[in-house]
Amino acid sequence: MGAEGNAVILLRPDEIEFIPYLKESKIYLDKYESWDKFANLQPKLDAAMSDPQFHELAVEAFQGYMRAFEVKKLKHIFNLITMDVDAVARSFGLKERPDVDV
Repeated sequence: MGAEGNAVILLRPDEIEFIPYLKESKIYLDKYESWDKFANLQPKLDAAMSDPQFHELAVEAFQGYMRAFEVKKLKHIFNLITMDVDAVARSFGLKERPDVDV
């Protein structure tokens, strides 16, 4: 925390309301409408997931991500009822949704 760096965040249309929270935290964004840069991402993600340690890290990251929804402040944006949790798991490179207590 507190370090500078770069990251990619992919938001569903109903999660766009999260952007003001990022800006409030002085996180600056560049918007990309084109998915061309991400077209070859899935094969690379699949290859990385063949490493058991990487897979375990992805499971832990997914579980932590899902548990973060307990924070009530943003429940109006990140809604577990409307969220496609299987698609979220796939976005972490997981073929199946891991168990998680939320």
